[in-house]
Amino acid sequence: MHLDITPSEPARLSDADNFRQLDVRAPDGLDTDARRDRLAEVGAALEGEHAWIPVRSLRDLGRPTDESWTTQLDAMLEYAAGSGWVRTVDGVDQVRAHLTTL
Repeated sequence: MHLDITPSEPARLSDADNFRQLDVRAPDGLDTDARRDRLAEVGAALEGEHAWIPVRSLRDLGRPTDESWTTQLDAMLEYAAGSGWVRTVDGVDQVRAHLTTL
């Protein structure tokens, strides 16, 4: 699963049925400030080489009305929580994703 960010388009979720990985993909030329701004549009926070993505944003960008999809997302998040990759900040559940440059 990839949260794709670009300089000119809204963030989108691609490979949404891949529940074995989660990353944020950005083009090589997108600088740190632009990455931070694009991630902020979905409520995500940039921290070094990782982003903390609100779980609600993943649901909204994915298929929130597809029960099978949300069940698999919940299982992925449960695994992530067990690995220390989920946190709650100001009442917002977030999951950590690595930044990947394309």
